[in-house]
Amino acid sequence: AMSRIPLEARLIVNIGSGTEQIAPHVLDVDVMPFENVSVVADMEHLPFRDNSLDMVISECALEHVPRAHRAIAEISRVVKPGGYIYIVVPFLYPYHEAPGDYHRWTKAALYEQFSAFEPVSVGVWAGPVTTFIGYVAALISMIFSFGSDRLAALLTYATFIPLAPLKLLDPLFRLFPRASDAAAVLYFFGQKR
Repeated sequence: AMSRIPLEARLIVNIGSGTEQIAPHVLDVDVMPFENVSVVADMEHLPFRDNSLDMVISECALEHVPRAHRAIAEISRVVKPGGYIYIVVPFLYPYHEAPGDYHRWTKAALYEQFSAFEPVSVGVWAGPVTTFIGYVAALISMIFSFGSDRLAALLTYATFIPLAPLKLLDPLFRLFPRASDAAAVLYFFGQKR
């Protein structure tokens, strides 16, 4: 996300930051009061004035919002004209609760749902190899967990460990023009019209 922050952006918020702090000058917002979180709020009701923010960052959070369309409307509301968004969302990624998991996006959906923003770049954040690893882990945990949620989680992580080095191939797959058709996670970097 740091490489996407324009130099002129001053008032930047990271919505759905969780425990991650991207940079000291970025205001962290989350629904949970984690240590680094400066503002506790849900994405459907952001406590910022209309057209007040230079940039909104949201990485891997929108899928956990039941009414994502409301969160997207809020993001559009608070970013000033000429301001930026950097949004990261799953496309082909297994179900993962935190606490719920509700949505997936295609590139076409990103263009449509963030139509208030001129796309600067849209593409693959985690590629086809990550998709493969995620579904292999999900399949193994589904078959061998025998209905136990705890065993399923353990098997998922145990499968990720030996397969994780394969992720090094994802940058190679990003060179293919249709990599986004099988990507695990996509991003949308745009400027408000």
